Amino acid sequence: MGSKAGMYVDNGNPRKLALLILLLLVLAVPQEAFAYSSGKTGSSSTGCGGGSCHGSTNTVTPTLSTGIPSSGYTPGTVYSLTIGGTGGVSGSNGGFNLDANSGTFSNAGTNAQIVSDEVTHSNSNSRSWTVDWTAPASGSGDITFLLAVNFVNGNGGSSGDSWGTDSWTISEATSSTPSLPFNQPGSQRGSVFTHSVLEMNSGSPAIVLNNGTRVTFGSGNLSVGGSSPVYTDDDIVSLAGACAVL
Repeated sequence: MGSKAGMYVDNGNPRKLALLILLLLVLAVPQEAFAYSSGKTGSSSTGCGGGSCHGSTNTVTPTLSTGIPSSGYTPGTVYSLTIGGTGGVSGSNGGFNLDANSGTFSNAGTNAQIVSDEVTHSNSNSRSWTVDWTAPASGSGDITFLLAVNFVNGNGGSSGDSWGTDSWTISEATSSTPSLPFNQPGSQRGSVFTHSVLEMNSGSPAIVLNNGTRVTFGSGNLSVGGSSPVYTDDDIVSLAGACAVL
């Protein structure tokens, strides 16, 4: 008898038949569908579609909560970031990829990991993730965060999944010179008084404290390189619109 070509199936062994069917189903699913369930980097700007990965539906709006004030980040400060998204396919499975052009990521939360200085999911069991970011040194300037978020339906294929990308640019906070402490030695320490300016257009400029003490300034004192103040009644100094008895 001639042999029959093709795959032989022993119909008398249900267990072998079930395993064979399962194997055929697995082979029928594109391998890209399983490739990145444990994380993916390098996609923070391009997203998760194309290449039979997660389809072409970019209906997810990524969200990034940084806790950084509108005035900008403070160099060296650690900020706790929360990553998520809205829209897209319903469910509880997803993934993400977050990158920044400067600063350091650390302390990745549950279901997240840090790979090659980027942050990504460690499994597909969540749609919300956390990580800490340490702001760079002073003078680093603007920082740009790039984020791709992917929401999946869990069917093992690329159909029905949705994703999206977004970016945020955050400025460095402008430092301001702190005010110096006011040293007030003497028996009347703490006696600070407001003042008013008198005789600015004629004679020597003078101020009068609200306790009645009068202070006269020598001519030219208001100009750069002018003479020092002339004190009367007591030793008085003016600082930032207030006066104190020394």
